[in-house]
Amino acid sequence: MDINDVFTLTKRKMIFSTNNETILALTKNKEACGISKKIGNGEVKILGFLFGYTSDEHLDVINKIVTMDGIRKDIKVNDEDLQITVRYGEKINLFPIKLS
Repeated sequence: MDINDVFTLTKRKMIFSTNNETILALTKNKEACGISKKIGNGEVKILGFLFGYTSDEHLDVINKIVTMDGIRKDIKVNDEDLQITVRYGEKINLFPIKLS
């Protein structure tokens, strides 16, 4: 994943030295600011930058990270202007919001 053009909330990014880690994201200067590291029997993905859902490209980044580990979506929406929030409790409730 290359995040050179992804808007982040701050310009500052944490830079990681890498040994056997997989690089997930790079700065414009080609420094590792996102890595995947094996710890024990598991694996952790560490992002050294801050972003939230403020643009559609952030959803693309989130989707790439999630699909790396084969995590399936509970819900898939075909309308890009529809945002769904799922609330879990005794019942599963869906709260749709039309963005346009």
